[in-house]
Amino acid sequence: MNQSYINILFKEYIKNFSFYVPTMRFHNLRDTYATLMLKNGCNIFTLKKLLGHSCFSSTSRYIKYDISDLAQAPVLSSLREIE
Repeated sequence: MNQSYINILFKEYIKNFSFYVPTMRFHNLRDTYATLMLKNGCNIFTLKKLLGHSCFSSTSRYIKYDISDLAQAPVLSSLREIE
C-alpha cells in the first residue's frame, strides 16, 4: 500500500463525518496522534520510536502548541521575581 492509496481510502470514508474538510488527509491523524501523545506527557524519544522515525528532526515537527499551552508558560516578568 502506498500513501496515495491510503489517502484515497481515507477521503472516501471520512466524508461520512460532520467534521470532514476536503483538505483533510490521513497524515492529519498522525499529526493529531503525535501532538496528543506529547501533550499527555509522552517522552519525545518514545514518540520518535512509535512513529518509526530514524531521525529526531522528523519527530520534532510534530511538536505543536495551542493557545492553552501559551497560557501555562511562565511570563518573563514572573521569572525576574525568582532571582
